[in-house]
Amino acid sequence: MSDRIAVFNLGRVCQVGPPKALYERPANRFVADFIGINNLVEGTVRSAEGATLRAETAFGVLSAIHDATLRAGDRCLICVRPENIALNSQSGGERNQFKGRISFAAYLGNTLRYDVDLGGGVTFKTDVGDPWDHEQIPMGTTVELSCAIGSTLAIPAD
Repeated sequence: MSDRIAVFNLGRVCQVGPPKALYERPANRFVADFIGINNLVEGTVRSAEGATLRAETAFGVLSAIHDATLRAGDRCLICVRPENIALNSQSGGERNQFKGRISFAAYLGNTLRYDVDLGGGVTFKTDVGDPWDHEQIPMGTTVELSCAIGSTLAIPAD
């Protein structure tokens, strides 16, 4: 086990850091896609105030945390891990909310993973962590998804 990892792409270092930092705060598209499963959607920054921004995406406006390099008008990539997306949960608080349709379901033992078609060519994976107490949702069912702004990351598009 390592306490620091270097991620290389075509012989170039993309990011170096502890595993948690690479997983939760990838520096670019390659690292975001390479380390675990990540829902990625392109967007354009509409506004950025402090550590939070709002970005226009193919299925609406999302709020996300970011580093200080993104400004209004910049192209960005929104990253949301499947385990950070709530399915048909109560709304409220600082959350992104969107609707979609179940297009696939897979029982993975300790997780039930859904593919949810959000429209505009975007499909998000979302995980239900306790499938024993969850009745599988039929394909084609419309569902509501939400994710905390603090677990929604915007990185520069490359």
